[in-house]
Amino acid sequence: MPIESSDEGGRMPALDSVIRDSKPCDFLSRDEEGIWRHKGILPDVSYRVSLGEGMTPLVPARRLPARMQLAATAYLKMESANPTGSFKDRASAVGVSAAVSSGFRRGIIASTGNAAASFAAYATRAAMESYVLVPRGTVQAKMTKTLIHGPRVFELEGDISDCIRMAAECANHGFFNATTIAVMNPLCIEGYKTISYEIFEELGEMPAWVAIPLGAGPLAAGICKGFDEVAALTGRPAPRVVGVQAAGCAPIFRAYISGGKVAPWKEAITTRVAAIADPLVGYVEDGQSALEWIRKLDGIVIAVEDDEIFEAQRELASAEGIFAEPAACASIVGLKELARKGLVREKDTVVAVVTGHGLNDPASVAGLPAPERVEARLEALLALVDGPAP
Repeated sequence: MPIESSDEGGRMPALDSVIRDSKPCDFLSRDEEGIWRHKGILPDVSYRVSLGEGMTPLVPARRLPARMQLAATAYLKMESANPTGSFKDRASAVGVSAAVSSGFRRGIIASTGNAAASFAAYATRAAMESYVLVPRGTVQAKMTKTLIHGPRVFELEGDISDCIRMAAECANHGFFNATTIAVMNPLCIEGYKTISYEIFEELGEMPAWVAIPLGAGPLAAGICKGFDEVAALTGRPAPRVVGVQAAGCAPIFRAYISGGKVAPWKEAITTRVAAIADPLVGYVEDGQSALEWIRKLDGIVIAVEDDEIFEAQRELASAEGIFAEPAACASIVGLKELARKGLVREKDTVVAVVTGHGLNDPASVAGLPAPERVEARLEALLALVDGPAP
């Protein structure tokens, strides 16, 4: 029988027992793959589901640093290379594994896209019934990659806050609540922290800075927690982090600037970068936790305009050959801000976390040139190739 939740706003206390405190140990398991190579610091589960998530490439940025006048050595942590195209796969692998190990047979998630697609894929892999709640107007590309896995998807007559509320209510009726909000599903933090272990393993050292797109905050909290653990295990200082919010919905940035606590964003949401536009209504604790972790690592929070994010999206594609969705490119703007503020030195190493693939939201790219028309003759083609660019 599934283990039911009784209270705590949709959180599942029965799962708390599988989350263990990290302790000094050999945190690499040579007989496992993906995130489960770090099983020594992950929830203690009897069943593991995996689609090969984790161990994503850490790609050197070769041309971007010069463009943004960044003296440091820069790397891009390619979370877009995860099986369903985003960092959410880490949360799904850990969450579904723990849920099945704890006796759950069905799960539900509230999501605007990437988390829903990821959960649907991992639930299918684990033969778990999956249900998805999305608000009206969810990006079609993300709906497609959710629907293909066969979950039951319900488009609510409401916003994402309504979806989250209903998922929390379902947690009291035998559902595993896979929604990637830490106050309801702390397992997501455990999955995200493996990013930090991998960065340390891939670099062989701690970076000076890590730039992270910042929405509700669980990703930033997980990465900070991971680096805090690695610092404790290795005796090396944790990196500083820069959390990047969209200015059109920036409740964590506002609290960082004021020095106070995070409060829900009550103004109109004006950003078009929906994946990091989170007003934190009903779960402000997630934003507060992220801010506390960022402060613990002596980090900063910035808010940037949409135009900067979309410009970074094009720069990342044209300079490095990487197509990322807009929210993922907030971290690139974070690196630019570090350069502008003079916070990095030439000898430093910095990392931008690229959280999702551009194909998650291809409609975000507008104004690209149309193909050039040419006759099917070599001479005609070469004349265009060797001639002036249009």
